[in-house]
Amino acid sequence: TQWTGGAHVIAFTADTLDEMRSALSVSLKLITSGPGVEGDVTYAVPVKAKTALLFPGQGSQVVNMGADLAINYPAYRQTLDRADRHFAAAGRTPLSEKIYPPPAQNDAELAQQQQALTATEWAQPALGAVECASLSLLNAAGVVPDATAGHSFGELTALHAAGVWDEETLFHAARLRGEATASGDKDRGTMAAISAPLEKLDNALKELNADVVVANRNHPSQGVISGSVKAIEATLAALKERGISGTRL
Repeated sequence: TQWTGGAHVIAFTADTLDEMRSALSVSLKLITSGPGVEGDVTYAVPVKAKTALLFPGQGSQVVNMGADLAINYPAYRQTLDRADRHFAAAGRTPLSEKIYPPPAQNDAELAQQQQALTATEWAQPALGAVECASLSLLNAAGVVPDATAGHSFGELTALHAAGVWDEETLFHAARLRGEATASGDKDRGTMAAISAPLEKLDNALKELNADVVVANRNHPSQGVISGSVKAIEATLAALKERGISGTRL
């Protein structure tokens, strides 16, 4: 086929080697026949090059994330400083103490630091601050996105990147969101990732009359359920009996 000017893009998803082979076969077919969509494979041509930023959600946090950037780039570090001042004004421990704790002396201490950062009340605002710092660094380098998106918590940073709200509002929303969903004496609920076709999951939950909801539909074969701790644990056990696997988040 004749290639025209501009970028050509083939996009597909594959979880196994066989699926990869199948997708590549379909890709070759589409390249020969022209732009189009077949199954999970999309062929587009030409494509005007644009920049999109995707911000990750809770679960991607790790102790010392972005440390090299914080050390080497003032724009990055200054954003974290502003997040610290926001937390100090709210009477909270500065975020940087959770993200960049004193160097761990052993694996057990590092695991404790990671566990502390993983707590929702710290994980969410920490991700917001680091993502916002990364955005500040990109903007300082002249990178301006044409589109922004976020997964789960990352949607809050995406809204900031899109100009919906300012940096201070992001810090405020992230802190309150983390505090609202933090664990405590009251059962504030939990979530679980379920590996099953969404239609199968919906039907199973309906048959079980489970007191949970499908909160995220991440993929045609993977969703997230949300509810009380008791309801989630009971649902996971009932789904397991039906051959449906799940993981508590």
